[in-house]
Amino acid sequence: HDGYILTNNHVVDGPDNMTIEVTLSDGRSFPAKIVGKDPSYDLAVIKIEAASLPVAKFASSSKTRVGEFAIAIGAPFSLEYSVTFGHVSAKGRSNIIPASFSSTMQDQDFIQTDANINPGNSGGPLVNIDGEIIGINTLIRGLRTGIGFAIPSDLAREVSDALITSGKFTRAWLGVGIRGVRESTELQEQFPGIEDGVLVTAIVRDGPSAKSDLRVGDVITKVDGKRVATVQELRNQVRGKKIGKPVALEVVRKEKTLRVS
Repeated sequence: HDGYILTNNHVVDGPDNMTIEVTLSDGRSFPAKIVGKDPSYDLAVIKIEAASLPVAKFASSSKTRVGEFAIAIGAPFSLEYSVTFGHVSAKGRSNIIPASFSSTMQDQDFIQTDANINPGNSGGPLVNIDGEIIGINTLIRGLRTGIGFAIPSDLAREVSDALITSGKFTRAWLGVGIRGVRESTELQEQFPGIEDGVLVTAIVRDGPSAKSDLRVGDVITKVDGKRVATVQELRNQVRGKKIGKPVALEVVRKEKTLRVS
């Protein structure tokens, strides 16, 4: 409502002082200023000076359910304001972009949809049946496959709010190497009493956890009382924590449940 526009980072890829022209659906054009960009999540915020703008409403992606309707809006092949229709195919998709392909976008948590997404849809919204934003269209796996991915609205809003406030998004981290127990048959056999959790495989020297009581071999099951079942869930819980403040981890160590700060 203040003229802020959320889009993908690569849509405005270039110097921060570059001139961008934005044309609205009512035909009005405005010069735009880059407020902030975050390459790791492929998100950017730009700003135009305009009044009486319509406001796109956000839904919480945490409440989005697999199977519900999804509508993708964008400009595929430069055909502006195109709309395609489908469903939410899955949530919490990670490891979509191989590390060898991208060294930046490694914290991946995507909504998968079969709504037809093509080149040019990136930066457009994925909305629910009520027209509320549930994601930002980001990438596809092959043309005409029905496999597209969107950044969840909760994450997009968290990042964009920070970009608007400070021009950057700062991530908290634990400074540990991790593996999901459920992601490995070997780990499931090694920890037979633990169905979900994240194994600590290494602790970064001089990192945030280096002087804590956390140990290699601990399985983290909760962060500040909230259950974490996978590597991505742990990242999601830690990412937005206030820098320099302690977090309470619940860990399993040799079949005992402990709390570690």
